[in-house]
Amino acid sequence: MKAQQQRAAILCSCCGQVDLTEVEEALQSRDIFCWRHDGLCTEDGTEFIAGRMAGANLEGVLICACADEDKARLWRRTAAAEDVQPIMTSVIGLRDLPPDVRRREVLMAAAYQKNMLPVSVREAVSVPQKVLVLGSSAAGLRAVIDLAEAGYDVTVADEEELARRALSHLPPDLSGHNDVCALRDRVAESDRVCVRAPVQVTGIEGQVGGFAATFAHADGHSSADRFGAIVLAPGCEPVQRGEFLGVDVGAEVVPVSQFDDAMAREEGLSVLAGVRPHQVAFVVPSDATDTEVPFMSAVRAARRTRRVLNADVYLLCNDAKVTASGMERAYRDLRDDGVTVIRFDEETLSLEEADVPHTYTDPGEMAHPLTLRFAGEDLDGAGGAGSWELPCDRVFVADQLRLSRMGERLADLLELRRGADGFLGDDNIFQLPVDTNRRGIFVVGSAGRPKTAEAGRVDAANAVLSVQDLLGGGVMTVDHAAAIVQGEKCALCLTCIRSCPHTAISVDEDEGAAVVHREACQGCGICAGECPADAIQLEGYSDDSFAAALDVLRGVQ
Repeated sequence: MKAQQQRAAILCSCCGQVDLTEVEEALQSRDIFCWRHDGLCTEDGTEFIAGRMAGANLEGVLICACADEDKARLWRRTAAAEDVQPIMTSVIGLRDLPPDVRRREVLMAAAYQKNMLPVSVREAVSVPQKVLVLGSSAAGLRAVIDLAEAGYDVTVADEEELARRALSHLPPDLSGHNDVCALRDRVAESDRVCVRAPVQVTGIEGQVGGFAATFAHADGHSSADRFGAIVLAPGCEPVQRGEFLGVDVGAEVVPVSQFDDAMAREEGLSVLAGVRPHQVAFVVPSDATDTEVPFMSAVRAARRTRRVLNADVYLLCNDAKVTASGMERAYRDLRDDGVTVIRFDEETLSLEEADVPHTYTDPGEMAHPLTLRFAGEDLDGAGGAGSWELPCDRVFVADQLRLSRMGERLADLLELRRGADGFLGDDNIFQLPVDTNRRGIFVVGSAGRPKTAEAGRVDAANAVLSVQDLLGGGVMTVDHAAAIVQGEKCALCLTCIRSCPHTAISVDEDEGAAVVHREACQGCGICAGECPADAIQLEGYSDDSFAAALDVLRGVQ
């Protein structure tokens, strides 16, 4: 169904001082209906404006009345409450203008509005109240629960057992581990949630409001379903290091994620080979400082090692990331626990294996097999140079993180743009953090970029709000400018399909021309600019609409 939007004008005669006859006739000739009032500048006038606009389904309004900036601002807020964009509310003072100028000013404002918001028709489309969540990270599970509680039927699919990846790097003593377990149990108990795990997503076709997904199950059978929206939550994973500063990763040089894995398996400090170390270093290299997550993991592991073993623990970093919620407090607690923090320049740091390790006489104590050497570092703040050595029994290296392999496959399958860091968060300042380049596909948690648990909860809440705004009560409203292909001009060169950043264009085999999916088009205009045959124009920005606007501006009737 289609709901025709209208534009209106609210005219004030200033207690009979302004003759509005010509102005009203000119506006009505352009399908703009008019309301009259004698004194809009009064309190009664504001109530009149609000009453006329209530439920009128307006896309733009012209208020012709004398008003100061405060009154004009109030009227724009009144219009905004009725879903009229502020830029589509024009306030024009007519009382002090000559009669012939009044008419021209109003028509110029009307032409300006018409070209600022070219969409005059909103199309309402019935859509399924079903959401597909791909991946079972902590943020994804929270989105599943929130969507189900909001009344949506949710399918959660993962290539592994539910929440396995989410639990793999969380020590059991942390509340985050317990949160994930509780979410997993709530997902399994919900009547509105269908769990498909482990399963392989083999295809997703269609656009927002009608995504068709197919799944390959572990037992060999396949299934398919349709969804109104998709939420991606595959998480991230550590990059496997082969070496660090020239020393092979193994018994003495250990990734922090391996420390976390040992905690998650309740194996205690087995990564320390069952011996009591005297000095342990946690290093956060530059390739792990793009986000606060690797630094947080190193801080957490360093504090645990200090508390459990009472060893001398050092945290080496170039840039302490404390912007995440609770991180500044954790950093202070780290130092209060006795962990020494050293800021270093990575170019001056080297790691060497000792030829003859220093040994201790007490049973169960170990040697210092490694030495961290700082060349030319002014560690005492006195301006001196030289070198300084730190013997270590173990060196733990913070992990560099990347999008999970499942996330990479989904990005290719859905033709999603990825940021410079390889994650699904598109580097677009005009999009919300949970948005992707495709309408109706959202990303939560560390699939967008590595995030803390608190940030993941915020993502989940925002994704639910976005789904509700998109699908509503089963009706999706398409109310933005869309590109239109003139089939007779289309040469099927596929330039528009290659250039569309939103995957909103395909080929209509029956028509033999490209077709723009209105529900997926975001009105950026790139296809119109790139089309070599000039076969694509934006709705409302056609050559004819610009010619008509220029005629008004030139005074041509």
